[in-house]
Amino acid sequence: MKPVGSSSAPLSSRYVVQLSDVSLSHAQLMHWIAEFNETTGRWPDRDQVQGAPMYEDDLLGDLQRWSLVAWDADECLVAMEQWVTLPVVGSVAAGVPIEAIENHQGQLSLPLNLFRERPTYLLRVRGDSMKDAGILDGDLIAVRKTDNVGEGKIIVARVDNEVTVKRLKLEADQVALMPENPSYQPIMVAPEELVVEGVFVGVIRERNRLH
Repeated sequence: MKPVGSSSAPLSSRYVVQLSDVSLSHAQLMHWIAEFNETTGRWPDRDQVQGAPMYEDDLLGDLQRWSLVAWDADECLVAMEQWVTLPVVGSVAAGVPIEAIENHQGQLSLPLNLFRERPTYLLRVRGDSMKDAGILDGDLIAVRKTDNVGEGKIIVARVDNEVTVKRLKLEADQVALMPENPSYQPIMVAPEELVVEGVFVGVIRERNRLH
């Protein structure tokens, strides 16, 4: 989705939105707007937006304050930034690459410029082994699919038919997948046994869990 307008507010008065501001609920409303535009070829009007299942005054207010949407001359809600629509990957089947999983849990739309690298999919996190990196149980992490990652990056890896999110550390003859929680031990892997599914590029969580 490409921007189709621009805000009339002076640039200096705009709130600079960060990914940490954007919750799952914001992303759900943005996806409804994006999907409406995709399926109808036009932007929704006020009645249609307010009738959306996930509509809340505060959510729309945030999107307007962040200059992500605005009402046009026809009183339709228009996207002001480029958004990217991403599949949400749920439970990961053992031994199957993430892109082949069919049990996706829908899609979400998010502002593309909030990511340092363009994400490919969103992955539901289970467990608290990365809590000190700000990745909590139940979060959605944005992942860019690539097998070209450097030391120190948080990656999504497949080891022994299990998918895990850890920080990559290179040892002499092994790869260490490091947790960000002192309650967990590193996972040591022979380089030839490690399959990198992607690199972490951001996290989304529900509003009542933001911190």
